[in-house]
Amino acid sequence: MTTLETALFDAGVRDPDLAQLARKDVPTAQAVDELRRRFPAAFAPPPVFDARTATAADRTRQWEAIQKEEFTRTNAALQKEEFTRLTARFKGQPK
Repeated sequence: MTTLETALFDAGVRDPDLAQLARKDVPTAQAVDELRRRFPAAFAPPPVFDARTATAADRTRQWEAIQKEEFTRTNAALQKEEFTRLTARFKGQPK
């Protein structure tokens, strides 16, 4: 098994023949990333987070990622609402 095939196996490739389509002139990690972008269905999906078996550090990291995502989503909605409100307020006024 070559280094590329090992890296593809570690990345969760379902079809080992995918290694034949990889570029040989780039580093292994870059070749795997390119194949992941070109053929996303060939890779196994990432495992679902399980809080029951995760360590305390993993749970904290996951919780912080959820909070960050929620903050980003809420902030974007508030900005859109504020923009809509201000646009309606100043509509028709000279520039």
